[in-house]
Amino acid sequence: MGDDIITRLTIANQIRASTSGAIVNLHGFVVGANAVVWSSLTVAYISFGGGLPILVIIGSVVSAMTIGLWRFYIQYLDNQIASLYPEIVLYEAMLPAIPRLTGIRAHLVFNCPNLRDVFEANLTPEQQAQVVESLVNRRRIGYRGHLLFSRGAVFSILVLLTISITSVLYISAPWTWYYTVFEIVIALGGVVVIYAWTQGQKDPDDNTVLNAISEITQPQQ
Repeated sequence: MGDDIITRLTIANQIRASTSGAIVNLHGFVVGANAVVWSSLTVAYISFGGGLPILVIIGSVVSAMTIGLWRFYIQYLDNQIASLYPEIVLYEAMLPAIPRLTGIRAHLVFNCPNLRDVFEANLTPEQQAQVVESLVNRRRIGYRGHLLFSRGAVFSILVLLTISITSVLYISAPWTWYYTVFEIVIALGGVVVIYAWTQGQKDPDDNTVLNAISEITQPQQ
């Protein structure tokens, strides 16, 4: 039985590590892709001269689209990771060789101290896993670093909107309909970021954690 649990725990952790690795790679890809786009547009401006508004808007549209898709897919992958937490918590809690606040439980508590109550309460391994599953389903297992990226993405979209509009006004270029379309596309990138933010995991407050524990430990009426 113990060997079977260790095998299942190992597989779950491998899936988690693989998905986390994909997230890290996507961070690097988005930074690199945007660096290439803006450096290419800068070279084009220096080489050919003129066309500043349209070059800035093209760069802003591409950046906004990549940022929006990046945050959307990252939140999807992170939710896949979060769905593994109940299983990992269960297996770790069932292995007496793993102390209570180590492994994934230590990771969750480090990133969200409010979760300490879950693992310090007198809960069985099954109950710990059920509480964690309840919090995951409520999208309240903790930001775990994603809040900073989400805020950064929203700020980046606002900057892109500002510089794209300013570039047109700065040289007194006539505002045409396609500028409006481009600005709408940039704004939609921000909408996607905010939507992804709402669908991602967040930090729970004390009441949310205590309610989740109570629902599992108290008998159904």
